[in-house]
Amino acid sequence: MPSFKETYEGIKVDTSKGEKNFNVKCEMLNEGMQCKVTMGASNHEVLIDAPIGLDGTDKGPSPLLAILGSIGACIIAVTRFWGLIMDIKIESMTVN
Repeated sequence: MPSFKETYEGIKVDTSKGEKNFNVKCEMLNEGMQCKVTMGASNHEVLIDAPIGLDGTDKGPSPLLAILGSIGACIIAVTRFWGLIMDIKIESMTVN
């Protein structure tokens, strides 16, 4: 498996080598406000729901919490990617 830098350099030469499967499927489930979200080529699955007081089962984060968590994870991932590119070691990071 190539290293991050090898992948990065390969994408700079040929952008078609980058991730290109942005498929997301959201499927309503019958319990509460549950929705099964299937994402990407690896078919990662996440259960999105709502709190009990909003007719949900609270078995997964609400859509709003899922979006906010995704934004925080994106900030961390992009910062770490640039750290790797610039040879900067990032030891810890928290986004609230």
